[in-house]
Amino acid sequence: MMPELARRIRLALLAVAAAASMGAAKPQVGELAPPLEMTMIDGSKVTLAQLRGQVVVLNFWAT
Repeated sequence: MMPELARRIRLALLAVAAAASMGAAKPQVGELAPPLEMTMIDGSKVTLAQLRGQVVVLNFWAT
């Protein structure tokens, strides 16, 4: 995977995790994720629809 794409995916996952912690509806197994558009650090935008068909891994961590 290209480093830029990997970085974008990591940032997208961080945004998804942040949105999930803001009281979003509880996800159900087998349902599609809700539409989501994220603004990346460089100002570009990426949507969850653009990642359709790719494996997306959510990584939650605490410091």
